[in-house]
Amino acid sequence: MSAIPELSTRLDSADSVLRSVKRLERAAKRNRRVSPTEYRSVSAIRATVYVLVYNAVENAVRETFTNLRVTIQNQGVPFGRATEFWQHDCSRIAFLDKMQSGTNHGQVIADFVPKVNAHLTWDPRRISDLPLAGNFGHGSSMDIRARLPLLNFTPPSACVNGIDLEIVRTNRNDLSHGFEAFDDIGSQTTTARMQEIVSRTRLYMTSFIGAIERYQTDQGYLRVP
Repeated sequence: MSAIPELSTRLDSADSVLRSVKRLERAAKRNRRVSPTEYRSVSAIRATVYVLVYNAVENAVRETFTNLRVTIQNQGVPFGRATEFWQHDCSRIAFLDKMQSGTNHGQVIADFVPKVNAHLTWDPRRISDLPLAGNFGHGSSMDIRARLPLLNFTPPSACVNGIDLEIVRTNRNDLSHGFEAFDDIGSQTTTARMQEIVSRTRLYMTSFIGAIERYQTDQGYLRVP
């Protein structure tokens, strides 16, 4: 199932919030007695859109890669038949936690050897992990584009190559970790600017997810003999 409809629904919600903010802004202009606290509240609501957009993007990436992993697993693709990206992805999810927790390296090697001679499988508890470490942003999309590779992915020129993803990721992280207050972040932009960010992010991510889904249909995960 495509992740694009859910992505679109979530971004529609972000657009709806921004339309509500615009109505509040118009009402505030008509009412000269609006307090600074009320202005800050409007700014804080505006900033929540960064979180909504990031969540929509990350969910779409998770769903898309989960679908890909399930497809590869159900197809019974042998480890040696898969491209390097998927060999690494499967191994990372299977062994990274063990390696980082101080597991005996000899045991890891002993566990790894049978995996090389088997079909690709993922731990059901980890099959929905993001494909790269850290939060998803513009750099992540470029890395995935190069490593899969997504030869059929050409971002629409109107989305400025997806650079808004980095703006969304950075602000979302600052808000989520408490580095910045919502009203401070929201006061640094405008509602019109936020609407542009949502629109361009929609364009970029629809194109990006669509390219990965075509990659799945074309079985790009299989190594060319």
